[in-house]
This record gives sequence, structure tokens and C-alpha cells, in this order.
Amino acid sequence: MKSSGFPHLWNVCLAFDPLRSPYYKVVFFWWKNSDPDCINYKTEIYDSETSSLTLSEFDSCNPRDECILWGLAQGAGMFWKGSFYWCNLKGLIAYFDVDRELVGVVPLLSSASANGDVVKSFNIAEYGGHFYLIERDWDVDPFGCNRFCIFEMDSADYSWIAKGQVDVRLNPYAGSPCSSTFLPRYHYILFIIEKEDEKESTEVVLLTKESSVLSYDLKDMSFKKIYDLSAQQEFDSFYAEFHQYIESLACV
Repeated sequence: MKSSGFPHLWNVCLAFDPLRSPYYKVVFFWWKNSDPDCINYKTEIYDSETSSLTLSEFDSCNPRDECILWGLAQGAGMFWKGSFYWCNLKGLIAYFDVDRELVGVVPLLSSASANGDVVKSFNIAEYGGHFYLIERDWDVDPFGCNRFCIFEMDSADYSWIAKGQVDVRLNPYAGSPCSSTFLPRYHYILFIIEKEDEKESTEVVLLTKESSVLSYDLKDMSFKKIYDLSAQQEFDSFYAEFHQYIESLACV
């Protein structure tokens, strides 16, 4: 790609869903900054089924790319149902459809564009095949997220379904953080459990700033303490990042 004038490799993403196919694709994002008002990028796609590397051509100089470039700077993006998704802190979600090699934008959540005194930020997550948008409300303290609002995407029309909210100020196990310096900086949602029975409630599992792992029932609005990590001295004190464990016999 250097010969094409795109000298910088911005990120590499793996598109692999063992439930759909034993084959995978690797997407390479190359970029150049030739215009102060537009950062151009191109993608190359490696297909393991054909052992081929092809260049995808589409116009990357438009507003939706601010979201993609911001997301690529943070990581590889979230792969869901054939597309990579990126979300910026303002709630704008863009995606790259790997098979069709198209870029698109998901309709913005109405509350994301609303003006108000509450500071909000957004991120996306996939748990058990479900696509979630997580809206955070912050206190005056920039590290004091006090509420998570959870929405699930309807893949049929990209609309949002409200699942519920978690108000961490109601956590009965909050107390005062222990003296250990090995504490997370924020509250983190670890994963979301959707029950198979529609009558059962959805549960949210989160890690608190006090290093407690809690589950929260969205229907009963009740907390349950699962585990205390405060005594784990090797625990990262500043940031926490978690990845889902998925059993698979596929070999990549």
C-alpha cells in the first residue's frame, strides 16, 4: 500500500465467526493525511478461503469516518454479524460490512443528541450474539459514572430497544474502597446475560470501583455480590479490560 500513497497501517481486524464459516478474513486499514479536512484511508482484505488479498475501494472522506478512525485508534472494533462496528464517545456508530465492503452509519440514539446538564458517554458491546449500546451518565467527578442505560439493537431496522438501567449509587455493597492501590478506576460492565425464558430478567455483571464483582437484575432492580477482587494484589489499579471466552474447535 505504500506504493499507492497510503504509507501508514492504522489497524488490523479479524473477521471470524465459527458459527457461520470455518474461513476468516483479515482487514488491513491503511491511511494517509493529505488533506487537513479529511483523513483518507483504504482497506485491504485477506480471504482465507481463496488465500487472496484484495483492495477495497470506497470514498473514505466523509463525516462517518471520524467515528471509524477514532475507533481504530482505540482497538480493532466489534465484529457482529459480518460487520465491524465502532462507536465514539458521542454515540455515533459506524460500521464496515466485510462481505459487501461497504461503510454505513447506525441511526443515532435519540438521547445521544439531546442537550442537557448531564455528561454522557457511549460504548458498544456484544454478549451472546446481542448488540448493546451502553450510555453512561457521569457525576461532576470525571471518574464517577453513576448510571448505565442499556439498549439493544434490533438488527432488522437498526432501531434501539431499551433494556433497563443500572444506578450504581444504589449499590448496597459500595462502602469505602479499601486501602489497596490495586483498584479499577471506573465501574465496568463485564457482560450482560439474556435469559432464554422471556419471563426471566436480564442480568448485568459489573466490576465496581471497590473491586467487587456484582450482578444486577434489571427486572427486580437488585444487586448481588459475586466476588471480591480487592485482595488480588496483581490486579490492575488503573484500567481494566475484559474479553469473552468462547469455546471453539476452529483453528485460525
